[in-house]
Amino acid sequence: MKDNLKQLFTSRLIAYRLYKHPKIYTIEDAKNLTFTKDIFEIKNLFLRNQNKSEYYLFSLPADSKLSLAQIALITHNKKISFASEKDLNDKLGVTPGSVSILNAVNDLDKSVNYYIDKTLFDHKNVAYHPNQNDETIVFDGSKIEDLLKDYPVKIY
Repeated sequence: MKDNLKQLFTSRLIAYRLYKHPKIYTIEDAKNLTFTKDIFEIKNLFLRNQNKSEYYLFSLPADSKLSLAQIALITHNKKISFASEKDLNDKLGVTPGSVSILNAVNDLDKSVNYYIDKTLFDHKNVAYHPNQNDETIVFDGSKIEDLLKDYPVKIY
């Protein structure tokens, strides 16, 4: 875990557990990890509007059936699509497989809009990649809002 993320957790007084593991790219890969029994599984989607003027990172339960059409309605757009690998690197400084709300620490100009499913706050053990997909950080979901209080976060 990079120092800027450690510093964020420390400054917000948020306890966490950090797990190192082989690189994983999908929720299916994560299910093979041994520590996953006690965590709430989450998926993160990095998206953009049609003309690439707005970017969104959605964090939601792994089993959520939220469609791109529904996300377009939530974000007040006609059409939403997945952002490119280049956009991901340019905006959040990470590669595919490392997308998470914790990428906000790399979003220096705060150009990404973060949407977080309100049900995540109810879980004691949420898990995210800390800007790299060979580690997972687990912490209390009720702390998400405090963790990201300096970023453009919307709860839905």
